[in-house]
Amino acid sequence: MDIVADNDTSKMCKYLVKACAEESPDSEPKGELIRKIKTVIPRVASESYKDNVSSLMACIITIGEKALALKFLDVYLTSNPSVTPDAILQKLPAFVDSFGSNDVCASLLKAVN
Repeated sequence: MDIVADNDTSKMCKYLVKACAEESPDSEPKGELIRKIKTVIPRVASESYKDNVSSLMACIITIGEKALALKFLDVYLTSNPSVTPDAILQKLPAFVDSFGSNDVCASLLKAVN
C-alpha cells in the first residue's frame, strides 16, 4: 500500500515514524518500509524541512539499512549543497553509530567535493 497523505511530506514522514515502530499497530515489514522511504527521500531532500529530515533519519536508523542511509545522505546533500544541514548534524552521531564512520564520512566528503 502506498502512503496516502494528501501529498503532504510532513504527514508522510509522521506515518513512516509510526510504521517503523515495532510495537505500533501501523508497523510494516522492512521491505515495504524501505520502498516507501525511497519514495519520500527526494521530497524530504528538496524541502529541507528540519522535522521531516529528522523523522526520516530516525526511521532509517530504526530499520538499520546501510544502503538506504547512504542513499539518503547522497540525495539530501546533493540537493542542498549550499545549505548547512543542521537536521543531518543532529542525527549524524546516530548515523555513524548505526552505519559506520567510514561510509558516512565518505558520503559527507563526496558532497563537499
